[in-house]
Amino acid sequence: MKTKTLPPLRVTPGLRREAEAVLADGETLSAFILDSVARNVEALAFFHDHGFATLGHLDVFLELSKPTPREWKDGVRVHGRRYRY
Repeated sequence: MKTKTLPPLRVTPGLRREAEAVLADGETLSAFILDSVARNVEALAFFHDHGFATLGHLDVFLELSKPTPREWKDGVRVHGRRYRY
């Protein structure tokens, strides 16, 4: 299997200290981030398998006009699974 790298993440020194403070003994920040990404992939697969196959987002703003009807589109693939959006 070919491997790929995760892009680097630029953070403030304070955020890095906070992240390092939660590491287990001997755990690296890279391993912590990789485990977090893997858990998200597993969670997405679980929810998709249980019928949650629509992606959306939340906009927080004040809308004074009448809402327009929304039809979900088909075709977005995330981690090999098809979602509507």
